[in-house]
Amino acid sequence: MTVKHEADEKKNAVYHGPRFDVYAEDERGTIYDLEMQSQNHHDIERRMAIYQGKLENQALYADQSFSERHQTVILFLCDHDVYNLNRSYYKLIPQLEGYPEILIDNGETNVIVNLKGDASKQGRP
Repeated sequence: MTVKHEADEKKNAVYHGPRFDVYAEDERGTIYDLEMQSQNHHDIERRMAIYQGKLENQALYADQSFSERHQTVILFLCDHDVYNLNRSYYKLIPQLEGYPEILIDNGETNVIVNLKGDASKQGRP
């Protein structure tokens, strides 16, 4: 596994780019970004989307088909409960509108870890 601490993607003077707290790739090519959030700015979903957008640049080489896209995983470690449900983590999943049983596999995984959450509440509500 390759790990880079504070990998900087802020190379554009016009657009906002993330600074990855911990960027890693495993032997299967899965790309990970681990972020610490000590304050709730009430924008975590949009923040995750920007980080995922930057990971997309490394998820597929020019000569590869879309089916070969590498999985990307973002973990936000928060010392606050974003959704106030006292769960230990929240996995954000894309699904087809109107059909919650149809999940969309776009190769992305986004997880918010609540460091103060109650792991016993993690079962399905």
